[in-house]
Amino acid sequence: MTAQTLLEQFLRQAERLDIAVFPDRPTPALKEWLDKIRTATGFQQAWVDPDMENSPPFLEEALSGSGFQGAFPLEPQEINSSPNVALGVTRADFGLAYSGSLAFIRANPLVTLVPAGLLAVLDAKKILPAYKELFLALTSPLPAILSLVAGPSQTSDIEKKLIKGVHGPKWVAILLDG
Repeated sequence: MTAQTLLEQFLRQAERLDIAVFPDRPTPALKEWLDKIRTATGFQQAWVDPDMENSPPFLEEALSGSGFQGAFPLEPQEINSSPNVALGVTRADFGLAYSGSLAFIRANPLVTLVPAGLLAVLDAKKILPAYKELFLALTSPLPAILSLVAGPSQTSDIEKKLIKGVHGPKWVAILLDG
């Protein structure tokens, strides 16, 4: 499969999972997505993973332009002092074309699971066909934590009411890098 085919399949699957995907540049759609999260949660705090070295240069400006305050990058002590966090920002290690999922190995799980929204920066060259290739790409020893995010957290109760954001982010977006 070519890199372009993998990217196209990944984008189709991500859309099916209700994951917003943005190009690696400031866009009105990215600003609208950030504004929606800040307004819906009423929180202005964003956690940015310290491993976001070489993040897209416009990212900090996009966050502050949407009214987010907070850590860029996140300092460990700030995790304990900020329970009301609207957005987590981190780098995904891989994308999986088969499912549209994101794989996180080095990301802080508090950044990917606690905030109401997750913005994952993904290198388009790190999109793999499926889970088999992901496990082949992992180096030995295997990572202690591997998180797979397949869209916004969802659950249904007995009455079959769909509720988003119960066990993780309610909103998930990908910022394609490269």
